[in-house]
Amino acid sequence: MLHQPPPDVDIEQLTFGQHPATRRLALEELLAHQLSLREVRLRIQADGAPTLPSGRSLQARFCPSCPLL
Repeated sequence: MLHQPPPDVDIEQLTFGQHPATRRLALEELLAHQLSLREVRLRIQADGAPTLPSGRSLQARFCPSCPLL
């Protein structure tokens, strides 16, 4: 419809994005984008963050060098 519109289609509607086919395409693209973002978000949340070591020895070495406030 959008690439090769039939002769009886209102070209002005297509040009200004008011034709139902144009609006449907925009809706489908937005939906696809939102679904892909959701999938990425869920994958990131499932991976989680790596566990870091407690760092007590690093803290013990660092704190004496800090000036007191």
